[in-house]
Amino acid sequence: MERFRSSIVGYNRNEVNRFVDETLKEYSLMLEKLKRKDDEILYLQKEVERYRSLKNSTREFSIASEASNRIRSSAQEEARSIVEEAQNNASRIINDALIEAEHIQKENERLRKSISACHNRLRSILQSELETIDDIEKSDFD
Repeated sequence: MERFRSSIVGYNRNEVNRFVDETLKEYSLMLEKLKRKDDEILYLQKEVERYRSLKNSTREFSIASEASNRIRSSAQEEARSIVEEAQNNASRIINDALIEAEHIQKENERLRKSISACHNRLRSILQSELETIDDIEKSDFD
């Protein structure tokens, strides 16, 4: 599971961009593999049709047909598996990102409150010191 470092303004943009690039590369490779499998299926389907047109013996045709069906079935199952895995990975990544965003948002709110409290304490200290200076000045003139 990918974790991104965060800063006050959000996720580390370089890490997120790197992760998205890697995910896109992996998705592209999966699509390319799926295309090759589709091409292989089409090729094998054409081969089956060619064997049928040659009117070879029933045994040869049966063997070729079975092989084509097994390969097609295997390729389709692999394609389904690849797509399902990609969808599961995408869902997990999105859920993890949402959870992390919520944590960051809570931390951001906590930091904002802490900063506000510090400003209020500093303001109070400065006002107290100004009052002390005013009292000293009044006592010097009396």
